[in-house]
Amino acid sequence: MIDQFQDLARHRGPLQKKSLKSEVFDVLQSRVIAGAYSPGTWLRQSEIADELAVSLTPVREALDQLVAEGLAQRVPYRGVRVPMFTDDEIVDAYVARLIIEAPAAGMAAHNVSSSRSASLLSLVEQTENLTEPAHMAQYRRLNWRIHRTIAEAAGNVLLARVHAIAINRFPDWMLYESLLQKPDELRSVLKREYGEHAALVDAIVGGRPTEAVDAALLHLRGVREDIATSLGVPEELLVQREGQVCAGT
Repeated sequence: MIDQFQDLARHRGPLQKKSLKSEVFDVLQSRVIAGAYSPGTWLRQSEIADELAVSLTPVREALDQLVAEGLAQRVPYRGVRVPMFTDDEIVDAYVARLIIEAPAAGMAAHNVSSSRSASLLSLVEQTENLTEPAHMAQYRRLNWRIHRTIAEAAGNVLLARVHAIAINRFPDWMLYESLLQKPDELRSVLKREYGEHAALVDAIVGGRPTEAVDAALLHLRGVREDIATSLGVPEELLVQREGQVCAGT
């Protein structure tokens, strides 16, 4: 899967095989996840069509899907661009992940298959030594895949679909772009995330749902600290919205 993302993000030239709309979407999705498009980048239909040697119709359809899944935003009378989020939107995305990912981790510990267990262990292992700025595109793809695989392993198709929207709305590219300016801090964050992911996956694969939920919450609260530190989102706002979730459970 990761090799596929890398190939797609580098793709140039005519597309073949399955529907052109699906092929174009796969390319654009991979580029956004890998950070090939910076926040605010306009995704021009004509430029993409020329580059990929396709007509405007599959590009337009692929952009519509990209918008529907939260990986792009449509600005009336302007076009489609990679999202730039306000503090409130970042907090909303964080809270949505908190609501979805902790229960999903517990469910995954009950339901994970042997093939998904092997996939999760492999994905985490691949991130262990990705601690340098040059590794960020690869790390982002792996990180996204770890969280998506856990959601898929929960055994609830609708939950996995909702999670796809939530994680695609989470501006990790903004977070990591900020950390790229501070290599020492970036290394520290990535090493910490590796440990958190390893503990989370170990609990899921080992069939320990309570531990899995706790590990997911610990990881997400580490993400909360990174959002406050690196993006300047007020931590009190994050804590307040998180508290509202806890109060409602």
